[in-house]
Amino acid sequence: MTQSENPSTGPRTEEGKQRSSQNSLKHGLFSTKSFLLPGESQEEFDKLLYRYNREHQPKGPTEEDLVDYLAHTEWRRRRIPALEADSIERSLESGDAERKFMHTYSIYDQRFNRMIQSTLKTLAEIQAKRKKETAVHFRIAIMLCKYNKANHISWNPADDGFVFSPALLDRQLSLLDRIGEAGHAGPHGATADELDAFMAKDAM
Repeated sequence: MTQSENPSTGPRTEEGKQRSSQNSLKHGLFSTKSFLLPGESQEEFDKLLYRYNREHQPKGPTEEDLVDYLAHTEWRRRRIPALEADSIERSLESGDAERKFMHTYSIYDQRFNRMIQSTLKTLAEIQAKRKKETAVHFRIAIMLCKYNKANHISWNPADDGFVFSPALLDRQLSLLDRIGEAGHAGPHGATADELDAFMAKDAM
C-alpha cells in the first residue's frame, strides 16, 4: 500500500496540530451543521430560552428574534469551559501543542460577552420605544373611555384601532380615579411619563 493509500492519521507536525486545535475550537463554538453538539441537551437549552423569554417578555418578531439570539449566544459561551478542559487534556497528551492557543478561549469568551451586551442594549432600546408608545396609546384610550362613559356612549376600543380590552380600560380607569383622589392629599411623586407607564403596564 502506498502512502497516498494510507488512511489519514491526523496532523503530525506541530503546525498541523495547532491548526487542528483552532479548527476544533471553531467547530465547537460556531458549528453551523447543528446547533446542539453531541452530548448537549435540547431540554436544557429550551429551559434557558424559556427563562430568557420569561425575563424579557418579548413582543413581536424582532424582540423574539433578539431573545432567541441571546439564548443561542449564551449557550455557545457556556461551551467554553468544557472546550478549555478538553484542550488542557489534549495538551498533556500531545506535548503542549494545545497550550499555545489557550488564550484563544479567553478571546472568544470576551467576544461572546460583547455580543450578549450588545444584544441586551438593542433589545432594551426597542422595548423602551415600544413601551413608551404603548403608554401614550393607553392614555389616549383611557381618555376616550372616560369621555364615552360620562356621555353614555357605547364604545368598542377596537373600532378606533386600540388593542386594549374594555375590561382592562375600565379597571385602569377606576385605578386612575383613585390615584387622582389620593393626589389631592399630597404630591404622589410620579411624573406624567411614570404614571403613564404604570397605568399601561398590564397592556405591555
